[in-house]
Amino acid sequence: MLRPPPGADDPRFVQMGAVWSPDGRYLVFAPRAGHRPQSAGVPLAKFANDPGELQIAYDLYRVPFRNGEGGTPEPIAGARATA
Repeated sequence: MLRPPPGADDPRFVQMGAVWSPDGRYLVFAPRAGHRPQSAGVPLAKFANDPGELQIAYDLYRVPFRNGEGGTPEPIAGARATA
């Protein structure tokens, strides 16, 4: 059964794109705090890359795998969202 390790399962965030670090010791993932997808009165995007599409930027974090025990997520230096 697949499940996120402790530290990569905070329900306040949308977490995506987990990949292994080159040494296999960490999972690297992209969390983003949840928010309303669109402000009231703003039309929704009609297609991918619509100019009105909401742009979302993510930070990259890593969490130790430790045989599925997880740990405390830590931000990866230089991998901060700009928007």
